[in-house]
Amino acid sequence: MPCDFVHAGKFRHGADRWWCRTHQTHWGTKADQESYKRSGVMRCANHSQPMNYTLAPLEINVADYAEVGIWCSLPTGLSTKSIESRAPKIHVHLRPKAQGKKLIDADFEAISLLYHEDLGLFPHAEITRVNITPPAAFEFVCAVEENREMTCINCSQCGYPHLDLGDFAEAPSKTFLW
Repeated sequence: MPCDFVHAGKFRHGADRWWCRTHQTHWGTKADQESYKRSGVMRCANHSQPMNYTLAPLEINVADYAEVGIWCSLPTGLSTKSIESRAPKIHVHLRPKAQGKKLIDADFEAISLLYHEDLGLFPHAEITRVNITPPAAFEFVCAVEENREMTCINCSQCGYPHLDLGDFAEAPSKTFLW
């Protein structure tokens, strides 16, 4: 899919920084500039990576259930049968009544939680949906295993929470605190 760039501020040294909305990465590094000079085409570093989209993910209205359990489902680690390699998924348990029978007990590629401000997780009333993907769930597992402190940091510019994944998840975020 082609890159779709929007201006995303400036780097510390003053050069323009762009954000590729298609591939979810910044553009404007020296390597990006060199590639642009050679090819004449502005492409982000992720332009050739395969894309993974989940269309119509499971929607869960948290207020409709007495118990909601969500976690990262990893491939089997040890088995008497052959183990199929697969990417992490999101496992969901939904119970309409506390301690009742599970309505859903399954893995999903991604889920979308419908959220209401009364739950008090986010300061903005406009946040009505939280999308959970395997990379986010996997980073949560890693943070728990490494005993990393976790918190929700709201960007000082837009006021919304930002998700740190990969290398950015390994150190406390300071980017959005200015």
